[in-house]
This record gives sequence, structure tokens and C-alpha cells, in this order.
Amino acid sequence: MRLTGSYKSALNRNAHWVNRKRQYAAAFLTSFPVGERKSVQATAELVQTLKRVVNLIGNGTVTVGSFVQSIVESHILEHKVLIESLREASLRSDSNPLAMDALPHEAKVYQAKYLTGDGKVRTLKGIYMNRDLVNQIKRIVFDVNGEHPTCGSYLEAIVMEHLTVCEDLISEMVNDKHRKNKI
Repeated sequence: MRLTGSYKSALNRNAHWVNRKRQYAAAFLTSFPVGERKSVQATAELVQTLKRVVNLIGNGTVTVGSFVQSIVESHILEHKVLIESLREASLRSDSNPLAMDALPHEAKVYQAKYLTGDGKVRTLKGIYMNRDLVNQIKRIVFDVNGEHPTCGSYLEAIVMEHLTVCEDLISEMVNDKHRKNKI
């Protein structure tokens, strides 16, 4: 049987999506052993969104905390150099008011996007993650402290960006689950 061009193209697109979904699941839909946990306050809306996503694509093995922990760890690792330059400049700014002005443009964009307080109330819902990761978040927020970020505002900015960037992939994973349930 010889495959036509459009059919081959459709198979290639499908294989690409399957590969992306597997990579996403391996990176973000894994559970962690229960250990020392700490809570980061989140808005009720974020917690509800995360519960819905985890319930739809987590296959019953992933918690909201492990999903968020995977997202935040990946983010911090990806942006390690920018975060470090922000922390160093912020610490130097105590003795040199122009230290923050010398930051590269990317670091300023990062600070504006992720490390800016948003004034939202985060007192009712907490997301439990590894204690060391929560302490790392606290150090970043404390050290940078530009526009009054909180651990909750930092976490929420990271997670919301992730959900926005991965929206199509997550939607496709939800659709796959619904298709399996119908068969």
C-alpha cells in the first residue's frame, strides 16, 4: 500500500503530537515521593484551574502539588542565569543604586513578568511542594524584591505562563482522554 502525500503529512503531524504529549507527561505529570512539604499560598482561581487540569490529564497519579513543582523546577532551571543576575544586582543595589539599571534587557523583562507583586489575596488556598523548592522560591523573591513580589505571585506568574504556552497541548491531551472514554 502506497501512502499519499496528504495522508503521510497527517501521520507525521499525529506522530509529532503524540511525541510532544509523551514528553509533556514525562516532564510534568509525574508524582513525587511524599517528603517534607511546605505550602505556597495561591488564589482560589488558580487552585481550581490546576485541580481541573490535573483531574483531566493526570491519570489519577499526579497531585496539584507535584504538577506545580514540576513546572516551577523546570522554569527555575531554564531561567537560572537570569534569576542569578537579578539576585546579584538586587543585592548590590543596596550599596550601588544603579546596579539594577545595568541589568541586561532580558533580566528586566523577566523581573517585570514574574517578580512583580500583583496585590491579589492569597490566604485561603495553598499548594504543597517540596520544602527545598519553596525555600528556593522564598530566597529568589526576597533577594530580588523589586516590585514587592510574594512567593504566591511569583508561583502564579510561572504557572499561568506555563498553562498559556502549553494550552494547545493540554487541550489535545484532554481531547484524547475524552475520545478514549467514548470508545
